[in-house]
Amino acid sequence: MVTQEKRKKSKLIMVRVAPDDHEALRQLAQDASMTIPAYMLACALGRKVRSQAATHIIEELRRLGCQQRDLARSASDAMSVQYGTVLVEIIGAMRRLGG
Repeated sequence: MVTQEKRKKSKLIMVRVAPDDHEALRQLAQDASMTIPAYMLACALGRKVRSQAATHIIEELRRLGCQQRDLARSASDAMSVQYGTVLVEIIGAMRRLGG
């Protein structure tokens, strides 16, 4: 979640980077829907930065988890255990991604 800071920003930090590093930073910031300075500040201060790809993956895992849960509920006992095992793996993947 991005919040507007109400503190007055009065200090300037200038950083020189190589063209390939600039391109990498630009892409990472774009993936997170942030400007390069906002991305660099968030990273430097240890704030969580989630790419749009990670957000999409988490939503897809959530959707698949719901389907898996429904299959587990309607399956025979033997299949229910297998569906449940897969569901636990989906939940674990979501947690590792921060969702």
